[in-house]
Amino acid sequence: MIRINRILSTNELLKEKRKDYRNIVITQVTIVTKGILLSDIILEEQESLISKSIITLFSMFSALYAYLLWYLLRDFTNNQLLIKGVIIIFTGIVVVGMLQVNDWPGIRK
Repeated sequence: MIRINRILSTNELLKEKRKDYRNIVITQVTIVTKGILLSDIILEEQESLISKSIITLFSMFSALYAYLLWYLLRDFTNNQLLIKGVIIIFTGIVVVGMLQVNDWPGIRK
């Protein structure tokens, strides 16, 4: 693994934080908008292919949101154990959630 340590000036770090916050807010707005617009389809036909596709799409946006939060965490700490621990936990949550939503054999039994 190649490690590249960048030392950011205070101004560069503030610009990076603003960019990360902007990305998180855009993702939050997208998730909420999709949830509001597509919730009727999901509630009416819970077992249809379109409903499962919408839930999978929503889950992918949620995974993107978790990744962006992790990326933002990197702006505030240099503790590698914390950074790696959080990404492992987020990855585990996304994998288990996707398996449960897509009814992987044996998960719901």
